[in-house]
Amino acid sequence: MDGYPPPATPAPPAEALIGGYIRGKAAAEEALRAHYPGTGVALRPGVIYGDRAVSTNITLQLGLVFKPLEMLLQRLGPETAARMAAVPLVGAAFVPPVSVETVARAAVRAAVDPSVPGGVIDVWELEAAAQRMGAQ
Repeated sequence: MDGYPPPATPAPPAEALIGGYIRGKAAAEEALRAHYPGTGVALRPGVIYGDRAVSTNITLQLGLVFKPLEMLLQRLGPETAARMAAVPLVGAAFVPPVSVETVARAAVRAAVDPSVPGGVIDVWELEAAAQRMGAQ
């Protein structure tokens, strides 16, 4: 965790689609930094997958798509995937998706474990943070 680096600036098409979300996330992280300096933890997971209930009788199992992609990117290794993620236009395809369970374990650990330093837990650190939570 490395303090609070600013969120990445999205490319113009992404700005049009999710600019409000990105600005809202930046404002939330700024409030966290202001109200809980040194202890507040922000999560930056990227794409989160899990089962998505579309209606009372239809559930999309997003893990069927995203789990294989996550495993493939893990085989590349975090350093290679992070370098590829920095490539303009195509880099977003190399940011690993993360399961909702992984994000939840990391969030719980950040909330209840005083040894977790304040700052950002990004997509590259979430799995390790979640595994530490699972080991407790």
